[in-house]
Amino acid sequence: MRNRLSIGHWISLCALNLVFCYLAGKDYNWDLLNYHFYGPALLLGNRWNQDYFAGSIQSYLNPIAYVPFYLMVKWGWPALLIGLILSAFHFLNVVIVGGIAEKLLSKQAEDSRALIYVICLLAMVAPPYLQANGSSFNDPFGSIFILLGLRVLVHGDSRIERQAVLVGFCSGIATGIKLTNAIFAIAFAVLFVARAVFERRVSFVSLVRQFGFYAVAAATAFLIVHGFWSVRLWQEFGSPVFPFFNAIFRAPEFSFVNNRDFRFLGSGLSGLFFLPFDMLRVQSWIYSEAVSPDVRPSALVLLAVAGTCLGLWRSRRLLKGSSQVSAHNTLSARQGAIWTPALTIVAFALVSFLLWGTTSRIGRYAFSLWLLVGPLLGLAAVHLGGMRFARITLGVVLSLQVYMHLVHGAYRWTPVAWESSWLNFQLPRAVTDQPAGIISTDTLSFSAIVPSLHPESGMATINGMHTVANGAEMPARLNSLIQRYNSNLYVLYAIGQFNASEKTQISVARLKILNEKLAPYGLKTEREPASTACEYGGLPFNRKIHSWSPEPSINEDYVFAFCKLAKTSSIEKDEAVKKSRANDGIFDLIEDKCPEVFAPKRVVTIHHNDEYVRSYFNTASGLYTDHGALYMTGYRVLFPTYLGQLNEILEKAKSTDFVCPSLPTHRYLAD
Repeated sequence: MRNRLSIGHWISLCALNLVFCYLAGKDYNWDLLNYHFYGPALLLGNRWNQDYFAGSIQSYLNPIAYVPFYLMVKWGWPALLIGLILSAFHFLNVVIVGGIAEKLLSKQAEDSRALIYVICLLAMVAPPYLQANGSSFNDPFGSIFILLGLRVLVHGDSRIERQAVLVGFCSGIATGIKLTNAIFAIAFAVLFVARAVFERRVSFVSLVRQFGFYAVAAATAFLIVHGFWSVRLWQEFGSPVFPFFNAIFRAPEFSFVNNRDFRFLGSGLSGLFFLPFDMLRVQSWIYSEAVSPDVRPSALVLLAVAGTCLGLWRSRRLLKGSSQVSAHNTLSARQGAIWTPALTIVAFALVSFLLWGTTSRIGRYAFSLWLLVGPLLGLAAVHLGGMRFARITLGVVLSLQVYMHLVHGAYRWTPVAWESSWLNFQLPRAVTDQPAGIISTDTLSFSAIVPSLHPESGMATINGMHTVANGAEMPARLNSLIQRYNSNLYVLYAIGQFNASEKTQISVARLKILNEKLAPYGLKTEREPASTACEYGGLPFNRKIHSWSPEPSINEDYVFAFCKLAKTSSIEKDEAVKKSRANDGIFDLIEDKCPEVFAPKRVVTIHHNDEYVRSYFNTASGLYTDHGALYMTGYRVLFPTYLGQLNEILEKAKSTDFVCPSLPTHRYLAD
C-alpha cells in the first residue's frame, strides 16, 4: 500500500537513529550516577540490610527497566555497543508513531508515505528523545507501551472490551516501569468514558463493563511489573511505593508527606498555555534540565488554531447553504462515527498535556506526548491545506527543528565520549578489597560506585535530596550501618571535575564543613590534617564527544575523597544536635506561614560555617541564615530573597500582614 512505509524506509530511519546515538556520545547524567546504576544493584544484590537511602529519595524506585543496562555494563560490554542496543529498542517508539500516522492519514490521500516518513523524523528529533536515545533513562521504555495502547485505540476494533483489556495492559506496564506514567493511564480511562458519551451508543452497564476490563487489565499488568518490588518495599518499610505517597502509607522511615516536584510549576496554570512558545527559547529549565529548544509544539498550536478557524468558517458556510433540517440529518447520520482515530489522538494528547502540566511539567514525564507532536502536526496540516501543503509545512518544521537543536540544543544531559567501558570507577583499595561503610553527604550521592565496592560494603546518603534525621531520631537502619562498619567507615565527598593530570585534594575548609555536617550523627573524620585525612578515587572520562570534532581530547576525572570516620562522644553529638537546631523555631514559623513555598515541613536543619540551612525537596526551595539574616533560595536561582534579620524576623513573621516570598517562575540560566 502506498500509505505504508517500506522496509527500506524503516531501515534508513533505524540507521539514522543509531547515527544520532553515536554522535551524541554516552551520558553521565545526574540520575545515572545517583540511582540508575544503583537500583539494579539493590535488586540483584539483595542489599536491603547493607544500604540506606544510598541514592537518596530515588533509591527505592522500581529498577526493573534499568536492569538490562546494568547487566551489559557489569558484563564489560563496550559502551558504544550498549548504547546502540538501547537505541535500537528505543526506536520502537518511532515505529509505533509511524503506525499511528499511517492510521490517521490512510484516508487522506492515496500516497502519504512521504508525509509519514517526515512524521517519523519529527519524532526522532524531539529533544527529549534525542537526549534519551541510547542512554540509561527508562522513559523511552515506558513510552513504547503508552504509544502501543494508543495504536490499539485508533485501530478501530469493534470489540471494545478487547480494546479495553489491551490498552489497560499497556498502561499498567508503563506505570509499573515508571509511576509518573499514571497520567497516561488516567488519560486512557477518560477516553473510554468520553467515547461512550459522545457516541451515545453505549449503555451505562456496558460502560462500567468496559471500565472494569480496563481497570483489571491495568492493575494486573502493574502488579506483574511492579508487584514484586511493592511487596519488598512493604516488607522493608511498610509501604508499597516507599518513600512516595507517604502521607497515605505513613512509613516511619520517611516524612509523612507526598512527594511532588514543583521545580517547573512556578509559572502557574497560565504558564502551561504559553509553554509551547516558551519552548522556543534557547535556555535550560523551561521544561527540561538541559537546553531543549523545540519549534514543533508552537507550530502545532498555530496550525491547530488556523485549522479550527477554517473549520468554523466552513461549517458556517455549510449551514447557510442548507436547511436546518438537512443539517440536523447530516449530524444524526454522522453521530455513530463521531469518535474517529483523529479525535482519539487529539483528545488523548489534550487530556495528557493538562494532567502533565498540572502535576509536574517535567519534560521527560511527557515523553510520549513529544513523539505524538509529529502525527498531530500532520493531521492539522492536512486538514488545513491538503497533503501537498502538509508535506511542505512539516518539511519546514523539521528543517527548523534540526537547525535549532544542532546549533543550540543539548544532545545529552552530561555528554561524554564513547570509550571501552561505560563506567570505570577507580577507587581506593580500602573500599574495594574489604567491607566498608560509605556515608555520602551530597545531593548527588554517586551511589553508582556501589557495584565497584567490596560486595559486603554498605552505603547511606544522609544529606541528599532529603536529609536523614539525626540525634536521638536517627533511624535504626542508619545506626545499624554505622555499627556494622564501625572499623572501616568513610565519608564520600565528590570534590569536582578536574583535568586528569592535576592532583586534587580536599581543602581544609571543606573538611571542616564535612565534620560539622557529620557531628549531629555522632561522626567525625579520624584524622584532621587535610593532607592525610582522606584517600582518593575517581571516575575518568574523555570530554571529547565526536570523533570528527577538531577539538583536542580532554581527559578528566570526577575526583572523590574517602575520609576515614570515627565516632564522637555522646556529649559532642548532643551538643552538635542542639547547635544545629538553634534557629528551628524561626524556620518552623516560616514554614507554617508559607506552606506552598516551603514543603514538606519540618525537614532537618544542616549546620555548617555558622550557617543554618533547610532544603525542601518538594518545592526545591530553601531557607538559610547568613551573617544574622534569613534568606530564601531556590534550585537554579541566581539571587536569594532577603526575608529579614534573625533578631527581627520572629515578630515580623507573627504579624498578620507578613507576605510570603514567591516560588521562582523559572529555574534556568541563559546559555
